[in-house]
Amino acid sequence: MGKRFLKSPDTDYDSYRELSEKIAEIREKIGKEDKKSGKTYSSIDAADEIMSLVAKNALFSARVYQDSINEIFKKDTLKAGQYFISLNMLLYKRDNCFGDDPGSRYYNRSAKIRPGRNLSNRHVATSRFAQLMGIGHMVSASRTATVKIGDELVKGNLMEDSGGEEIFDIVEKQKDNVPSYSTEAIKQSLVLQVFDYLIGHTDRHFGNFHVLKDEKTNTITALRAIDNDMCWGLLKPEDMAEGFRHLRPLDNEVLKGLPSSFINMIFSITRENAAVMLGDIVESDELSAFMERVKYIQENIRALQNNDNDDDDDIVDDDGEQRVDMEVVTNELKVNSGTVITSETVRFKQSDDLRALRAVKALMEKVNNQNMNSRRRQQTKDLENVSYLYSGLFQDGELDKRIEEEKKKVS
Repeated sequence: MGKRFLKSPDTDYDSYRELSEKIAEIREKIGKEDKKSGKTYSSIDAADEIMSLVAKNALFSARVYQDSINEIFKKDTLKAGQYFISLNMLLYKRDNCFGDDPGSRYYNRSAKIRPGRNLSNRHVATSRFAQLMGIGHMVSASRTATVKIGDELVKGNLMEDSGGEEIFDIVEKQKDNVPSYSTEAIKQSLVLQVFDYLIGHTDRHFGNFHVLKDEKTNTITALRAIDNDMCWGLLKPEDMAEGFRHLRPLDNEVLKGLPSSFINMIFSITRENAAVMLGDIVESDELSAFMERVKYIQENIRALQNNDNDDDDDIVDDDGEQRVDMEVVTNELKVNSGTVITSETVRFKQSDDLRALRAVKALMEKVNNQNMNSRRRQQTKDLENVSYLYSGLFQDGELDKRIEEEKKKVS
């Protein structure tokens, strides 16, 4: 497969003030004659230089951007418009990463990455953590690399091509024959949502994961996560209560549908093994925030145990909640020094496949049952996401059929 190279932002500037001063110097040159070349420095020259400056820096603010570019837009509007699009994307990236500009609408919704910290490393950290969790096949592998572009050696991130395409593109092309999801792909979609919560990913929209499709069966068989730099910030569970995850809803229904092997990996995470795996590229305070998110997910999983002792296999209640029969088992291991090492594992009465299918059904029913008056906009968004995420599963009662088939397998 091919590879995608993403240039790593430099972090030479320690503050917005320094960057603002640099941009101010560039603006001052507009309309003046360059003594060496004898040419007049134009607004396009300024746009080129500012574009180069901000492309190499993750530290530019909305106000600096607007003040500089508004003046340039007064002339050369066609080319300046092209710069506007590029710079606007950079601004979006900056706000979603850092969110420390009170003038930005993303101020309270960013990944809370401290300005000046390397973004490219976050691709690598995500790739490594996916391997640690046993889901490396779900995340496009990334590594830091130096490549030659023209005469310049540029350091950045090298990411494997996903080999898939966006679900939106597939649905748009196949409106009359929308593909279904395999049960494995359903489980991966649930895993990805919890994985993104653990790493504090704030930008997993429908363009930032690709799906692989079996053309013969018209079935989506797997997911591949891409563009994993808006994560590993200082987000805490209380920060993530609303408005962060594009692949909503992430709640207990998703946890109930997770494969038991992935849950056991969540229980195995410790600060020590995270530091060994990620400590060279993830800062100490970021690891601390990560562990708070881990503990929050662990606590929510523990809260699911023993909440259903009924042998009845129809376990989606009137509120759309899936009830599961689960037990968390504490294991103890004594080592030579006499130290006792404890670990936790989960046991479910229901199979992974059955719980995953029921989780999707519970999610849809839960979204449909939301109070339209109090949360109409979010309810609509959740409904759209669940519908697109699982596409053809809801056509002709396929989901119910597959649940019944899985129940027969288990019995």
